[in-house]
Amino acid sequence: MLQECHGYHPLRRNQNVFPFSAATADAEVLQLLTAVVAPGGVADTGAHLYHFTTGTLDRITDGCRPDCPYSTWLLARGDAHGLQVTGRHATAQAARATRAHAHRRWRNKISRSLDDLLWRLL
Repeated sequence: MLQECHGYHPLRRNQNVFPFSAATADAEVLQLLTAVVAPGGVADTGAHLYHFTTGTLDRITDGCRPDCPYSTWLLARGDAHGLQVTGRHATAQAARATRAHAHRRWRNKISRSLDDLLWRLL
């Protein structure tokens, strides 16, 4: 799909966020391990805030405020929370609609089914 987009298409802005996504995933895994394993008997080390520009790591240990939504109505809700922080992104919605339309075409369904069948036969 990306090959079909012209050079100035919003999907081709070369915004490579993979390193930041990988660093975020790494930080989340380390937080989880700290909470589960409790090295040195300390499971709650507080929130960690990494500053990319200065290379420093801040620890926030004072916890949530009483009116914090993350410890009340947003707790353990995942994507089912219904909260929309940034609003709709028209380009992303158009790209999703194009992909959904392509998935519904009978030619694509048949070719995917044949491909799956061939892989199972190997």
